[in-house]
Amino acid sequence: MLNANDTLYKRIVWCYFYLMCLDGYCRIRGTIKFFAGVVILVLFLFTMAGVSHAETEKEDTSKAAEILPAVDTPAEPGDAGFWDKTWDYLVNGASITVGTGLRQAEMTVTRKSDGAVGKIAQRDEQAYFLSYSTRPSFLRESSFGYTFMLNYSHFNMDKQQVAKDVYQDIGTRVRGNFAYVVPTLFHQWGEHRYKGKFVRLGIGLGLGVTTYSGNIRLSDNSTVAVSNKSYALTIAESAFLEARYRHWGVKLSVAGPTVDNDTHKIQVSDVSVNLGYSFYF
Repeated sequence: MLNANDTLYKRIVWCYFYLMCLDGYCRIRGTIKFFAGVVILVLFLFTMAGVSHAETEKEDTSKAAEILPAVDTPAEPGDAGFWDKTWDYLVNGASITVGTGLRQAEMTVTRKSDGAVGKIAQRDEQAYFLSYSTRPSFLRESSFGYTFMLNYSHFNMDKQQVAKDVYQDIGTRVRGNFAYVVPTLFHQWGEHRYKGKFVRLGIGLGLGVTTYSGNIRLSDNSTVAVSNKSYALTIAESAFLEARYRHWGVKLSVAGPTVDNDTHKIQVSDVSVNLGYSFYF
């Protein structure tokens, strides 16, 4: 049997991943094309199958011990199996953070034939943030550890770079979305508890997807159309600096995927600073 807290945790995570795939970001046509859909499917199966939370197992075991005499029995094969361990890692100690702050999205387009470059941006916009992170795992007794970060962002770029550090609205526009899942290695100063007080600096390399459409002016004054409707996975990079006091924290992050096609190399980046509150599972 599932206890109330276990069911609530699963429903919260399920709803979070469902919201991540709104705006047509997750499409199912016989097979799930976007990797977040796979995560949703797995979480849904967990919920329907009734995988027990670790605390529930401990509670049930303690109740059984009060009724039955102690007997030395070997552990049954399959205890704490793959799905139980996966669910434990995705939920226990994981966090969902909501916050507000400032963000800036940029797209840099480089034409391969002659090296002409153009940059367009969405600058200094107040935004709301929603992100998910697994529990941190430390490397033995060191201050180094790792976690997985998942994020989704929408952008609407309308400021074209016309000179160094000079951006103007010249009629070019690029709109789109991107998401990424990045394993992140970090160094932490402070308490190792995930609800503790600490400062954390990290970098990561993982996978992301991005879709966009619009136009941009390059350095040779030509205007080119840019578009990507594919959900193919690409390399995504990230870096962050975070200071946290229990549930509250301030975070500066830089992340984004790269799209490389036959004619252009396109780098999408998202820079943000936000104040957030984390809900821990």
